[in-house]
Amino acid sequence: MEKLILQAFFCFIASTFFSILNNIEKKYCLLCGTLGMTTWLTYTILPSILTIDLPTSALIASAILSFITNLIAKYIIIPESILNISGIITIVPGGFFYKCINFLAEKNFNGAFNSGSKALLIGLSISIGIMINGILHLIFKDSFFNPNH
Repeated sequence: MEKLILQAFFCFIASTFFSILNNIEKKYCLLCGTLGMTTWLTYTILPSILTIDLPTSALIASAILSFITNLIAKYIIIPESILNISGIITIVPGGFFYKCINFLAEKNFNGAFNSGSKALLIGLSISIGIMINGILHLIFKDSFFNPNH
């Protein structure tokens, strides 16, 4: 449990600093950090609770993040991508890509294929999760997603 709290704290710090690095206004940096931490916690906790694999967990986490950022962006009137990018950075599969290249350098092609395919599946799941929210936004534009309705 302590490990999870420590990792969540560092995830918050990383997302916050990533938003600073992208020159986002100061008043939104803590929000970006909170969204990144929430996305990472969702991505990490879901496989142990629901016994699902990492790509499915990434799909659910990115869909939840995209839904939340859509609602927040409507209420505080900022571009959704500002919140989405800082929130999604914590689940981007950079470690799997690193392992893939490392396995290729060692000429371990089976390990490279496994790591590379897992990284591609997670990346594809992230983009599908964001796309699901965009489609739902188009379908239910006049009801749930509109704060003035």
